[in-house]
Amino acid sequence: MEVEIDLSVLPEEVWSAIGKLLDRRLDLLRFRSVCKLWRSIIPPLSDSSSPPPRWLLTLPVRSGRQADDSTTQTAEAFLSQTTVYRIDRPFVDLDSSPSAQGWLVKVEETDKGKMRILDPISSQKIREIPDTISNSCRLLEFRMMELIKTYALRYTRGSASIAGVNKVMLAPNSGAIFVIYENGVLGVVKNGEKEIVPIDDQILDYNDLIMYRGQPYVVDRLGTVSRIDSSFRLNPFSPSLSGFDGRKHMVVSCGDLYVVDRCLEKEEENALFDRTSSSGPQFRIQYYPQGRGRRRHINQPKSVDFKVFKLDQDWVEVKNLGDRAFVLSCDFSLSVSARDFAGFKPNCIYFTKQFELGYALRGIGDNGGCVFNLEDNSFENLENSSGYSQMFWTGIYPNA
Repeated sequence: MEVEIDLSVLPEEVWSAIGKLLDRRLDLLRFRSVCKLWRSIIPPLSDSSSPPPRWLLTLPVRSGRQADDSTTQTAEAFLSQTTVYRIDRPFVDLDSSPSAQGWLVKVEETDKGKMRILDPISSQKIREIPDTISNSCRLLEFRMMELIKTYALRYTRGSASIAGVNKVMLAPNSGAIFVIYENGVLGVVKNGEKEIVPIDDQILDYNDLIMYRGQPYVVDRLGTVSRIDSSFRLNPFSPSLSGFDGRKHMVVSCGDLYVVDRCLEKEEENALFDRTSSSGPQFRIQYYPQGRGRRRHINQPKSVDFKVFKLDQDWVEVKNLGDRAFVLSCDFSLSVSARDFAGFKPNCIYFTKQFELGYALRGIGDNGGCVFNLEDNSFENLENSSGYSQMFWTGIYPNA
C-alpha cells in the first residue's frame, strides 16, 4: 500500500541541506521557482554566480600563420561542460500517459552565468534560454532528466575550442581529464595538474572515450576496447573486431557496450598539429577567413556506411537495434528509445557529419546531421527527415 508523504511539513533545515547539494544553475533556478521559502534558502543568482567548473591547463601552441613557423608560446585553457537532458512536455501526466514523448535538449552554461541551448547533434548554438522561462515558475512545468554530461577544452582567452583535440572526458571518481588529441593520441590531465601527459605512445589511433560501469574506457581504430585503471594503465577489455577499419564510436545501450564502425570515404586529414615536436603535442592556432557569408572549408571525410557490434565476450554484429536509436554527436554518444523521444525512428543512427570536436565547436566544415537506417542502409539529411522539427526543444514555450 502506497503512503503519501506531505513534503511541505519537512523542516527548513532539510530543504536547506538539499539546496546546498545542487550544483547546476538550471537545478538552482528550478529549486527557487517552487515557493517563497525555497527562494529564501538560496540567494538570487547573479550573472557571476554558479560559474561552470574551470580547469586551467597549459598547452604549447603554434602562433604563426605559416605551417613552418617555429615560434611557440603557452596558452591557458579550461574544461567547459554541457549537459544533455530529456525534457518532457508540460501539462502531461507521465503516470497516466507513460507513452508521452519528450525532447532532447543540450544546455551550456557560459562564463557569464547565462544558459544557451545547443543542437544536440551538431552542438551549434540554437538560442539563449529566454528569461521568461529561466526566471519564472514555467521551469516547474517541465520534467527534466539528465542523460549525459559532455566536455570540451577551450582557450581561456576568447573561449574558442582547441583545434586538434578530438575527444574530452572527465572521470568523476578520479577527477582526471582524458583527452584524445592529434587525431589519435590518448592523454590525461591528472587531478590537480595542468599538462596533458600521453598514456600510451605506442598506439596513435585511438578514436573514442566513454564511461562504462563507472570506469573510463577507450577504443582504437581496430575496435580494441581497453579499460583505463586508477594508475592510468590500459587493460585490454575486448578483442579487435572485423569491420571497416573506420572511425569507431562507443555507445552504452541498456547496460551493454556497443561499438559503431563508421566507414569513411577517404582517410582523415588534419594539419592542425605537429607530431614531430620532441617536447609534446603542439596545438597550432589556425586563422580562418572571417566575414559574413563566407563558409569555412576543410578536408572532411564523408561517411558512407555503418556497422554496429555488441560486446558479448566477443564482438557480435547487430543488424537490428529494435526500438533503440543511437545518437553520435561530436562530444558524446547516446542510446535512446524511439518510443520515448519525439521524432526519432527506431533502428537508426543519428550522427553529425563533422565528428572532430575542435572543428565542430568552431562551426568549421559541414556540421549538418544525418540519419542512417540500419534496415535498408540508407542515408538521409536530418533536416529532411520526417519528425525532425519535433526532436529537439528549442526554448520556445510550447503549447499544451
